[in-house]
Amino acid sequence: MSQNKNILNVFYLTLLGLCLFIYTVITSFKNDTLWNSRFLTINKDGSITYVPDEKGNIIPDFSNVGYHHGFSQIPNIKVVKIVNPLQGDAGKGNSAGH
Repeated sequence: MSQNKNILNVFYLTLLGLCLFIYTVITSFKNDTLWNSRFLTINKDGSITYVPDEKGNIIPDFSNVGYHHGFSQIPNIKVVKIVNPLQGDAGKGNSAGH
């Protein structure tokens, strides 16, 4: 009986330790001081506010770049003409008459 009681105590202590570990991990994700930057802040709604540095520079926001801001697929179109590069110095041929 004593051995079963010891096994049960070890089980309960292990379970308690696991619960404390999980609680610590979960509460650390709620902590806003987990990650900080002087160049941006993450708002409660998940949007980002960029903070200018001493020269007024901000981190560029490239989240809306791409074809139709990334919300549409790039269409497949028929190739009408293939343009090949010129051989040699293309600068002289390019500027003549233009």
